[in-house]
This record gives sequence, structure tokens and C-alpha cells, in this order.
Amino acid sequence: MMIAQAERIATTAFVGFDGYRGPLFFSCVPLIMFFMTLSPSVLHDTILSGCKFKSEFELELISRIAVPDAQVSIKESFPGVSVLSIRFD
Repeated sequence: MMIAQAERIATTAFVGFDGYRGPLFFSCVPLIMFFMTLSPSVLHDTILSGCKFKSEFELELISRIAVPDAQVSIKESFPGVSVLSIRFD
């Protein structure tokens, strides 16, 4: 909905950011957070937050549904961020 509304208002493009969901996130970040806080609830919350991130395929699919005629580009950025760029024609 946000992307579709952005096409109506924006003049040239939409840029969005999401956490990068990949094996590195699920193997490292929850353990690092647990050892930093020693709290099982933080471990649980970190894993749940990671599950809410979208894969590059999902981001592209959502974008193409919202604005089928736009140019969609998705790049992984450091540290662990997906950058979604949509150019409206």
C-alpha cells in the first residue's frame, strides 16, 4: 500500500530499507545479542525480528504487485540492510 501510494505522490522514485534476511543474520546476530545481554527474551525477540525481514525475492514481488510498470532494484548493503529502489516511469 505504501509503495502504491508513493507512486501517486512521488515524482520519480521510492527508496525503502529493510533488514537483510539471510543465513548470517540467523546464525550470528541472535547469539551476539544473547551474549551481550544474557537475556533469553532478547534472543527470542531478535529471532522474531529477523523473521519479519523480507527476502530480496519477496521485496521484488511486493513491488511488482504494487507498481507493475516501475523499474525495481534491490541491493544488499552493509551492515545487513536491503535497499529497495523503485523508479516510476
